[in-house]
Amino acid sequence: MNPIDGDVSFDLNGGTAKQQLANGIESLGYKVQSTEKVQSTTKAFSSKAILANDIHRFWFCLPFTLLLMLHMFGIHIPF
Repeated sequence: MNPIDGDVSFDLNGGTAKQQLANGIESLGYKVQSTEKVQSTTKAFSSKAILANDIHRFWFCLPFTLLLMLHMFGIHIPF
């Protein structure tokens, strides 16, 4: 169980049928997703993530950092 987002996973080595377990969980009002579907969804989100790596974060932060550092170079922006 992941307490942050509420995801729960089960290991079905004990002989419990997958469909029987899924029906029991759905009868409690929860949604059941297969592992394959969750992994493909996670992969789709991670490939399109904004600021996914350090280079993207660097280029995003650079203009803001330069704007904050202008006063150090004697350039003052009147407001």
